[in-house]
Amino acid sequence: MSILIAAVAALIIKTAWSSMGLTLVVVEGASMEPLFHSGDLVLVQHVPPQDIHVGDIIVYQGCGGKLIIHRVYLICNNGGTYCYVTWGDNNPAPDTPNMICSTCLCTLDGIYQAAVPYEKVVGKVVEAGGFIYKVPYIGALASLLRS
Repeated sequence: MSILIAAVAALIIKTAWSSMGLTLVVVEGASMEPLFHSGDLVLVQHVPPQDIHVGDIIVYQGCGGKLIIHRVYLICNNGGTYCYVTWGDNNPAPDTPNMICSTCLCTLDGIYQAAVPYEKVVGKVVEAGGFIYKVPYIGALASLLRS
């Protein structure tokens, strides 16, 4: 009975969060270390394109629908579409076209750079007063239980 109550409570919380544009995302990989580690769980909020700024961390759907969590390095307007050049804190270069799967381009130091169009953005990692809402490594447990 307590498992049923916990499941119903989790469903109610998930529904309430969804209505506020919030979702939980599990970090995969080391591209955002030391800030995020594989298995961390982060809170993400869907926001309008003008509310995403350089330095924000966004989640976007990359090639094949894979969720990628990286920092916004540059913003441009490409034919009326907001586009974001993203870069993992632990990566040597910005995200590449084979990660993003988009025709959106921005100019970075005179060079065209692949960019994430707003329609691929899931949301922005929730932060308040410099504190990022994350639960270290708990997402690894959730992933293990799903497999």
